Amino acid sequence: MRRTAALFLVCSALGARASGDSTAVRQRFWQGDLLDFSGERARVVVNPLLCVGAGNGCFENIRGARFEAVIDGTWEVRGSLEERQGTAAPLLSEWARALSNRPLQTVVLPGWGRAKWTNPSTDATLPIAFDASRARVQIGHSGQWGRLRTRFETGLDNRHEGTAEHSLFWSRTAAPLPYVGGALAGNRWHAAAWAGAATGPNRGPVGATVESLFSRQRVTRLGGGFHQGEAFSMDVLWYRLARLSFADEPPAVRHWGGVQAAFRRGPWDAYIALAVDPAVAAYLGEHLHLRWQSPSTRITFAYQRSTPGGYRLMADRIDLTHSGTPIASPWGDGVTDLSLRCSAHPIPRLQRLACTVHLTHLTRAATPALSLPDMIPHESPKWVVNAFITHPIQPNWPLGLSFGIQGVKWYPTPPYTAVRPQPVTWCVGLSHKFNEVPPNFACQIL
Repeated sequence: MRRTAALFLVCSALGARASGDSTAVRQRFWQGDLLDFSGERARVVVNPLLCVGAGNGCFENIRGARFEAVIDGTWEVRGSLEERQGTAAPLLSEWARALSNRPLQTVVLPGWGRAKWTNPSTDATLPIAFDASRARVQIGHSGQWGRLRTRFETGLDNRHEGTAEHSLFWSRTAAPLPYVGGALAGNRWHAAAWAGAATGPNRGPVGATVESLFSRQRVTRLGGGFHQGEAFSMDVLWYRLARLSFADEPPAVRHWGGVQAAFRRGPWDAYIALAVDPAVAAYLGEHLHLRWQSPSTRITFAYQRSTPGGYRLMADRIDLTHSGTPIASPWGDGVTDLSLRCSAHPIPRLQRLACTVHLTHLTRAATPALSLPDMIPHESPKWVVNAFITHPIQPNWPLGLSFGIQGVKWYPTPPYTAVRPQPVTWCVGLSHKFNEVPPNFACQIL
């Protein structure tokens, strides 16, 4: 932490000097990008990332750097290096513990993948303490091929499918993965594909290193459909996940796909999706997302249901996970998720002050949503309420202050489960260079 703070101060001083040398009027480092390497053909900027939050029983800090570049007006490059440490709030602790591996001392963080579990324990009331890091980069090129628009992309990133917070196909709750892909689009039609490398759930035999490697998986995504400007878009999707087997394993392949459509009219946005497993004619679930937005208010309603056993490991199918994280619904199979989110600027004189309330109700099927490695059932919560206030202190960089409260109502505790953790958590946070309160920060929901 001391090395990070020292590097932050040194970069700040360099950024102030660079800004002052390139403009007629000397700028302070907080009035623009920290480091600017732009030239005639390219715009390249580097900025630090900082997010610190603490509350009753939880603490998190995220730090790193983010870079953005535009070259010749057609190539876009952006990415970040991030490190995350802390003690999770009760909801995130329960989620991470359900997917943890106690012998390997690893937990899973949504959007990050496997992380080091720094306080492994069987005590369910003890919050999870973790240490994680990740890298993300996206390289894209947009062009024209005759009358067709072209797009090339590669990088290391979360491949979220759809316009909603969660996805039935590939969600941002899954860890980043390396990928390469492209797209073609005409006036009324479009097609896109990408291929990537995912990480499996099991380790192979011990090799030349002390720790054996996790299994590797190849991901392929094909999709195509029709659109009408910004008003309507429809896609038919197909995904394939193939396990690269170890010497003593049989090959394993999983297919799934479906349809998705997005609508936009005036202040309204809508997204709908249906997912199936064609190999066994299994229905995986449906998703509906509605949003109404005005200059000062945004209201979002979301519904997602996943059928029991749809994404989970079966006798003849591999489970749909990557680096320990579910690639679709974050709460697993057999869960119906209803959520309502309202964001507004309630005080006219303080237009930058934003208030958000997020209410989530989870209905479980008879089969528990998530299971521990030793197959002890691990239940999902019933109600989750998040309320937080954010206020940018410095809009140019930007620097923001946030305060949040999270309340969780659990399903009745089974006799084999320890007493649930505290139901109410609060936190105060300071974030820099994040567009909004970062996902999964301190006491936010998954």
